[in-house]
Amino acid sequence: MKFRFDIGFLRALSVISVLLYHFKVPFFSGGFAGVDIFFVISGFLMTKIIISGLSNNSFNFKEFYLKRAKRIIPALLFLLVFVLLISCILFLSSDIRLNSKYVFLSGFFISNIYFFLYSGYFDPSSHTNILLHTWSLSVEWQFYILYPLLLWPLRKLYKTNKTKFMVFFVVFTLFSFVLMLFITKDYNSFSFYMFPTRAWEMTLGGLASLLSNEISLSKISLKVKKGIVLLCYIVLILCNIFINDSFLWPSNFTLIVVFPVFVILLLKIEFPFLKNKILQFVGNISYSLYLWHWPLYLIFKYFGFTNTYSIILLIVLSFVLAITSYYLIETNKKVHNIKYICISLISISLMSVIFFFKPSNKLTQSMSIYSKDVLELGDYKVSNPKEWENQFNPCNCFITQSLKFSDYDIEKCLKIDANKKNILLIGDSHAAQLSASIREKLVNYNILEASASYTFPLLNSRGKKDSKYLMNLVFNEFIEKNYEKIDIVLISTHWLMYRNGQLEYKKQDLKENLLKTIKYLQNKNIKVYVLGQTETYTIPYPKIVMLNLTFDKKMDSRYVDKEAEELNQYFKSFIPKNNYIDIYNKTIMKYDSLTRTPYMFDDNHFTRFGADQVLEIIEKRVNK
Repeated sequence: MKFRFDIGFLRALSVISVLLYHFKVPFFSGGFAGVDIFFVISGFLMTKIIISGLSNNSFNFKEFYLKRAKRIIPALLFLLVFVLLISCILFLSSDIRLNSKYVFLSGFFISNIYFFLYSGYFDPSSHTNILLHTWSLSVEWQFYILYPLLLWPLRKLYKTNKTKFMVFFVVFTLFSFVLMLFITKDYNSFSFYMFPTRAWEMTLGGLASLLSNEISLSKISLKVKKGIVLLCYIVLILCNIFINDSFLWPSNFTLIVVFPVFVILLLKIEFPFLKNKILQFVGNISYSLYLWHWPLYLIFKYFGFTNTYSIILLIVLSFVLAITSYYLIETNKKVHNIKYICISLISISLMSVIFFFKPSNKLTQSMSIYSKDVLELGDYKVSNPKEWENQFNPCNCFITQSLKFSDYDIEKCLKIDANKKNILLIGDSHAAQLSASIREKLVNYNILEASASYTFPLLNSRGKKDSKYLMNLVFNEFIEKNYEKIDIVLISTHWLMYRNGQLEYKKQDLKENLLKTIKYLQNKNIKVYVLGQTETYTIPYPKIVMLNLTFDKKMDSRYVDKEAEELNQYFKSFIPKNNYIDIYNKTIMKYDSLTRTPYMFDDNHFTRFGADQVLEIIEKRVNK
């Protein structure tokens, strides 16, 4: 195939978009869609290769798979070795264990399946995953494996009846697209990470490849084609500005990105600016640049280096390592020997298994920059799983992500006491974190509780299916029947969760629904208290304490999520003072040096030590 400068430019545009989105550079809020551009390009190129081989009877499965392996795996393995080694030096035992797991999954191209099962791409917890970006490589590899198997049985049809072949191809593309639309709202994690709901983007690229050979575009004037293609480039650039992670993705909105790429590939217009040597070079190193930028960002972020100067340095370092990887690994045929690749993959996999089961062995301890005591503090959450259970779910009134509505004990959790004042604690894990403290401190009250992860405690709630069901049951049935016996409703949730596009909330939605909920409860003569947004950090707070102690500096401010503070101020601007309990950054002890206990165990949840202090603030308001 003749070299196409438009493909090089699209690669450069997509990787720069992803990189600047991850680095949180302004005007690149939609940069995550750069991966979708990659998918369409991949579908276009693989279709060219496979169809060309099938049409002249020269296609060879072994040769196809070996070429893909030599192209993708060596540079990936180079990165995986780096991740394992740097984990032993800079990260905690729990991080080494996690990173080792991610290395193993990424090496065998199944990380997307794991991430689908255990995390969402836009979830805050995913933003500390050093190999999160490998999900797209896993989808790509699954595409490489399955795509030839899909087209092989149709090789005769392609030769004898191209029209029927094209109909089949279009039907398959539409099936994947409709499947994505059908499940993305309720099962967005599957839709985002898994091949069946991403296949349409790649086969759309394949369709561009097929159509470019089968239809005549000569009737469209060159001037019109240039105008259309130029408009497509403008749309792709504007997507960086106007798309953001509040969009449900993938969805029908994804067409705004992939369709322009489809048109660009179909019309094959080579503008002079596409031949710019710098842009083409960035396109050439795009794979290595994609591989290296995210782990480097996580390391910088871990030590709080996220200011403007740090990001500039990070961009430079990303390019330096990408160029090194490109010349040392990608274009170096000496490392493309399939025997060496297999031996390296097996060795790295074994090393990851060893580090997973023995993350704190003598080797890792000798390499680490932290003392043993400080390492234990940084791993606070891992060290205290039982404490978490006693704090968050002492009465089985919290539907965690792994539980269903059937696990919730309605009779026990929503049992009215006619001889006491009844307080209903409602919300997500930010309500559950107060459960043990509120039961111990407010002994003169009867505590009712409805806590459920991944939802908002509002009228017509949105979120996880079982959690949403509980919230709607409480508002539509329980409160309706028992409002005369409910004295206080205490609403607490991780309000910053609205940023997740799967919940379909925007700030204005949050405001309107929250005010409706307050009014609804007040109309029933129920006192309502809304707990404000808590402090939120970019890494777990115990790690911040660990870094403070290691470097003898107060580093908290480096890791503050500023949007949490802004959201708290926003709530204070419209929620009446008598309904709002401000708990953001109050004068509480954040670390008890005697018991070695931090006030949070992750980036936004209180330990029991922190929850008890916050409850003192709540108690003063409730007992007024």
